[in-house]
Amino acid sequence: MTPRTEVEAVPGSEDIRFAASVKRRREALGWSQGELARLLKGAGLSGFHQTTISRIEKCERLVRLGEAKVIADTLQTRLDVMFLEAGEMETLVRFTEAVKSRRKTTSAISHAVQDFLEAQAEVDEHLESVAVMKKEEEALSQKIHLDSLIREGRTFLALDPVEIAMKAAEKYHGQHSKEG
Repeated sequence: MTPRTEVEAVPGSEDIRFAASVKRRREALGWSQGELARLLKGAGLSGFHQTTISRIEKCERLVRLGEAKVIADTLQTRLDVMFLEAGEMETLVRFTEAVKSRRKTTSAISHAVQDFLEAQAEVDEHLESVAVMKKEEEALSQKIHLDSLIREGRTFLALDPVEIAMKAAEKYHGQHSKEG
């Protein structure tokens, strides 16, 4: 068995993209070359030093496949992403952020609909009591007018959260089509 040596640098386009990605990801995480080397040593790449990272980023040292996987994992990304060009990487990052935002928005909408349905149930629960009070009011000839309150409660109960969401979407798309 031959001793393990560094791979001579004859970079191809994949090597160049990988090296650029190492630097971009490391900087995005706010890590120095020395810090990345220390983390890689901790992940099992014992021969990695700050100078090794520097040489990798300059494409002066090529990376073996096993090393590339550990580097990608340490940089908190997938190996295939490390081969993207800068513009592709930025697009992927923006897309990932948009998906995360959609998850948060969907969750907020879900909670809002749940709150809405709970409020409808509460109004429904009390509407009958208010209707009884109105009949008693009429019987007692009191000056309290509950008609508008009862109408508002019944109108609220008739609201459909899906219809509200569709109207909001129509309004959104209408506003954004005018902007385009």
